[in-house]
Amino acid sequence: MKRSIGAITVAVGLALGSSSAFAAGSSQTEKVKLEELPQNIQTTINQHVEGGKVKKVERVTESGQTFYEVSFKNSAGDKESFRVDSNGQYQASPQSEKQGMQRNSPSQTTPMGSQRSSQTEQPQR
Repeated sequence: MKRSIGAITVAVGLALGSSSAFAAGSSQTEKVKLEELPQNIQTTINQHVEGGKVKKVERVTESGQTFYEVSFKNSAGDKESFRVDSNGQYQASPQSEKQGMQRNSPSQTTPMGSQRSSQTEQPQR
């Protein structure tokens, strides 16, 4: 009997612990209009869109931090996105950072990230 009560107590504790951890890590997203945002955030967005057209702005709150996810089409018609924090500071979106890493092909960078010489190296004899 004592074993089953102990097992139930452990199971309930784990269930409550994991549900509260899940709630703490949850995020909330809300679509907002550019003109409704504070002026400093609007200014940052407009500076980084540079002639493109804003398609969507979402206010996202993750782990108590609020930022704005901006999706837009650039002047060439390509879709891009970035983030602006609640203080109006530009932050590259995670997708932009991944794309930037993919652009550096192995022929352009070494494993340590330094640039390779365009000249072919000859083996030393």
